[in-house]
Amino acid sequence: MASLATDTEGNLVWYLPSANYQIVRMLPGGRFLAFGNQMRSIAEIDFLGNTIRSTSINRITEQLEAMGISSICKANGQQCVSGFHHDMIGLPNGHIVAIGTIERVIPKGAQDSEDPINIAGTMLFDLDEEMQLKWVWNSFDHIDVNESPRTTANAAEQMGTWPARRFI
Repeated sequence: MASLATDTEGNLVWYLPSANYQIVRMLPGGRFLAFGNQMRSIAEIDFLGNTIRSTSINRITEQLEAMGISSICKANGQQCVSGFHHDMIGLPNGHIVAIGTIERVIPKGAQDSEDPINIAGTMLFDLDEEMQLKWVWNSFDHIDVNESPRTTANAAEQMGTWPARRFI
């Protein structure tokens, strides 16, 4: 996979032929935030593709463990922080906020299910200049997993009633 940049007329002005990185966002000074290793790592790279700093989801899960958040990514694991996804942003203080996925196996009876179900949630990771985890936001801290699931059909129906339900 390669990353490239064009001018406003579509002319190629920069090209990074790298199977290692997928560029996500440009930072000041010709640096980029990028996903690597099939969304299992993130890095800040320079204009030539040199890694300035990086971390992996494995390092993040080690730091989460110290914060009391376990990640067991195997059969019958209760919850798994499985990787990064979608986007990340560099902050003025040098930190990076990256989006990650957390999956939980919820026991029988959750969301009207007769069987245990797997629910995917979102985490936000605040990483400092050394790519160390400083803060985390976990969507499971803010949702009720026992509430009935929302589909497009029942969401439209619920939006037409008052009081409206909140969608998280």
